[in-house]
Amino acid sequence: VFACWGLEQDEFSLGTAGFVDVIKGTIYADLLMRVVNRIKPYEQQLGTASQLCDSWLQRCREDILHGGYRNFAQNIHQIIADFDAVPLDDRLWKPRVGVVGEILVKYHPIANNHIEQVLADEGAEVVMPDLVEFFLYMAYDDIVKYRLLDGRLVDKLKSELFIQVLEFFRRPMRRALQKSRHFTVPHSIKEIAAMAEKHISLGNMAGEGWFLTGEMLQLIKGGTPN
Repeated sequence: VFACWGLEQDEFSLGTAGFVDVIKGTIYADLLMRVVNRIKPYEQQLGTASQLCDSWLQRCREDILHGGYRNFAQNIHQIIADFDAVPLDDRLWKPRVGVVGEILVKYHPIANNHIEQVLADEGAEVVMPDLVEFFLYMAYDDIVKYRLLDGRLVDKLKSELFIQVLEFFRRPMRRALQKSRHFTVPHSIKEIAAMAEKHISLGNMAGEGWFLTGEMLQLIKGGTPN
């Protein structure tokens, strides 16, 4: 997180404030990844999406250091509005290709041999699931453990609270994406689990476990069959 956002550790406070900053930073990163990947393959003027992303990266960094929830929510809405307004070439069609897999390999370009760039160069629209969903998956496992295995009630309750907190911060993104012209709204972790459970037991928790199946189903239902 420090490296991604250019923050020094002495700028980053621990405790509740630090926890909130991590959530905000991850949601900002997920959203920028989502809108850039959606707009960049179709932009009329090459480089528009990248320039817009660079501008917003700096503004998001400032918000993480100094902003509150209201400013965070306003930024989320404005990011989506700005990318939604980018002129696109409606004549273009590109196959949508989703990327799933082990958490480090999926998101780290060196670990995955720059798969996003390779796919884009081959003419695909890359669809990368949100990183925050992996955190939601890990929390949801405590709910599953209590229901199916030997999980404790206290762990289940803590994880349910954690999921509520994450979704509270994702709420502005969901609302803005719902109103947008070019973007889709991610499924909740409960919906992803329900889809996966039709094909694999949620008791499969090693590594990414059932979450990989859930991600693939979410992509397919969202119009990304590859």
